[in-house]
Amino acid sequence: FFNDTATTEIYTRSIVGSVRCVQETGTAKCENLLKHLLTFAIKFAETKEQKLTLIKWLKEGTKIENAKLSQKNRYSILEKIYEDKEFTLAEKEEFLLEEIKKDKSDEGLRAEKSCQALLPDIENKEKLWKWYL
Repeated sequence: FFNDTATTEIYTRSIVGSVRCVQETGTAKCENLLKHLLTFAIKFAETKEQKLTLIKWLKEGTKIENAKLSQKNRYSILEKIYEDKEFTLAEKEEFLLEEIKKDKSDEGLRAEKSCQALLPDIENKEKLWKWYL
């Protein structure tokens, strides 16, 4: 169902529109909904334009009041970028390094390895396999 590009784009635009509507109400109940909507907006971003918006969110924040990206959201964005063949390896590594500098925890290391595992390079996959073992 969501593999259809037009459906995904409509769904993503609806989520982003909903995020803005929720933000305007300003109630505490809506903040939890807002977190979920951001997660879905990230999950369903498919086009390069949508992914560039996600990168902008990484760099500048969402610019939506009370809609701060969680660390998990930030790593989900990175994984989306690493899956995309339209971004160069240098661009992917730059985004990853910026995030990893902010987070030296185990979760940061896990996100780094998860992103690297998304690269199609067989040598890289073998190196990661040995690291995991």
